Amino acid sequence: MSAARRFTAHIARNAVAYTAIFVALGGTSYAAITVTGRDIQDGTLTGKDFASRSLTSSDFTASAQAAAKRGPRGRPGPRGLQGPRGIPGGPGVIGPAGPAGPRGFTVRTGSDVVSAVNSDPVKEVTAPCPAGSLAVSGEVDRDPTAAKAYLVASRPTPDGSGWYARAQEHSLGEPGNWSLRVHAVCVIPS
Repeated sequence: MSAARRFTAHIARNAVAYTAIFVALGGTSYAAITVTGRDIQDGTLTGKDFASRSLTSSDFTASAQAAAKRGPRGRPGPRGLQGPRGIPGGPGVIGPAGPAGPRGFTVRTGSDVVSAVNSDPVKEVTAPCPAGSLAVSGEVDRDPTAAKAYLVASRPTPDGSGWYARAQEHSLGEPGNWSLRVHAVCVIPS
């Protein structure tokens, strides 16, 4: 049997089945197009019948919109992950000038004071600063021939008006005479 005869025989045997398929498919699509709001009975549609977020406020009457009330605020959700660091911002605006700071100071050299040159085992010397200035530093020297004398104190006086130093001989004593020199470095506050 040829292919054309087989095809014709197949169509003849299944003609009723093909007709039923064409009618079923064509009839369904026609019904979907022709359903209107007049065909739907009031109260038969529910939220399940609409796609999520497919309705807007314009789809409802003014009275339905007024009747709808916002519900209570829900609990906050869990904290999200930290986002990536942003790009650095540009330089900020220059702020206003601050108040004038304190005036500086003027360095004044105090005087050198040398102790008596003798064999006393302890020597104390204070070098005063000029009037109105304060001691901020000092320099102390002992007579280089006094190899067994050592410095005990070097500091500003309690009122800051000079530099104080104290030196003494080792316990064995120092044969001969020796001296102590103190120099004050002072500033005049402005």
